[in-house]
Amino acid sequence: MKNPLPNQFHLKQVKYLRSESAVEVTATYDVNIDGPVAQKGDLKDKRGVEPHLDLVNELNKLKKPLAMQHGLLDVEAVVNAREFHAHANQVEFARRYTEAKIGMVNITGIALFGTEINRGCKIIGTYNGQAINSDNLLFDSAAANVAIGLSEKDLEVICDNIIDETYEYYYNMKVGELKSMFVDEGGELSNDLKNPELQEAG
Repeated sequence: MKNPLPNQFHLKQVKYLRSESAVEVTATYDVNIDGPVAQKGDLKDKRGVEPHLDLVNELNKLKKPLAMQHGLLDVEAVVNAREFHAHANQVEFARRYTEAKIGMVNITGIALFGTEINRGCKIIGTYNGQAINSDNLLFDSAAANVAIGLSEKDLEVICDNIIDETYEYYYNMKVGELKSMFVDEGGELSNDLKNPELQEAG
């Protein structure tokens, strides 16, 4: 069976397992085999190859939003409030405090849900080694975006980029800089990494 096209790939969840240098993908897909009828399938797979930085960077854009939802950056909000009348050293302290807090957040993935106006995501991550997740966040909710420090539609754009990068990782082997160590000359996984459960959908 040939691989689905990008618009036939429907990501449900992606998790970046940093300690294993692996990515776990849960999705559904549609593929036209013969004729106009598409075959639908389910995919749940883990590949032990480091993802490309493009995927990692998109995930990392969700660090500050996740920190904000858990109240980790409230000091910055208070200090920057006009009525606080913060001095320069207080502003600098708040900036450093915020950077330190964000640095303790790791984004391990996203889970997507819904369709059309009810489409959204849950951000999955850790803070100081402890698991923390966001609430279910609707893409079309301006309030939800603003509450986590994003402009309207920013969350949807980031998640759509994550979907695209996950597809490229899984089906086109867009992986990390050590790609040459893990794939053969034809662009396939090297034999020591091949596993029947880790092959392309179908």
